[in-house]
Amino acid sequence: TRERARAWLAEHPDDLDARITLAGSLARLKDWGSAYAEARAVLRARPDDLLALEILAVSAYGKQDVAAAREYCERGLALDSSRPRLWQIKSVIEAFHGDHEGALLASRRALELEPNDPEALANYGLAISMQGDDEGALRYYDQALAIEDSADTRFNRAVSYMRLERFRECLADAEVVRRELPGESSGYCLRASALANLDPPAALEAVAQLEADFPADARAAHTRGEVYRRLGTPDQAREAYRLCIELDPEGVYARLARKALRKLESRR
Repeated sequence: TRERARAWLAEHPDDLDARITLAGSLARLKDWGSAYAEARAVLRARPDDLLALEILAVSAYGKQDVAAAREYCERGLALDSSRPRLWQIKSVIEAFHGDHEGALLASRRALELEPNDPEALANYGLAISMQGDDEGALRYYDQALAIEDSADTRFNRAVSYMRLERFRECLADAEVVRRELPGESSGYCLRASALANLDPPAALEAVAQLEADFPADARAAHTRGEVYRRLGTPDQAREAYRLCIELDPEGVYARLARKALRKLESRR
């Protein structure tokens, strides 16, 4: 267990193999700060440790330090360009910077290196969905989920279903994400958006739950705006969009909210 690993390291601080194992376990739990700290300690002692570089790259990205994530990823690939995990991380970083072609190339390389890895399949699906091919993306999401269930992959598949107006399938995946990740707004947001197209009264209940459970979440505020707009209540939509902008002025959801507000104002 992690507790035993920490107790061991307290008595044997120079056991780098135990420390990197702990770092990997913490990264899988998305404890990004702790994983980063443990992997950083290993890298100080072993500057070319590829596993430490992988964990540092993914943990830095998890902490929203994209510049550090890119640095560790590129260092790792310079040492060994046959590491599929590093190519997967690179694809995510390129997508963050809006380089969808770069993301596609990196995710394709990861899949070539590990064709039956569910994360590589899912990342490639995400990359081609960003190119506008949601039908194609579904094939890779389905393959990934047939190997290993994943809330993250279900979330991305649900987004593709939403864009394809396959709302019942979107709702089914959103419900799973909501159960698996109850502390995150992602599943709740997708559920509300799907319900807006299937069951308006239930959608209103869903946005009320979003407001109660995630009052300071920009994505939740943007979703509420979208649902209210679709249900024909523009005043409530404007209020939700403005809250989204207030909560995270520079974020992606604030940019979407500003665009939506401009459209609403042009229709007055």
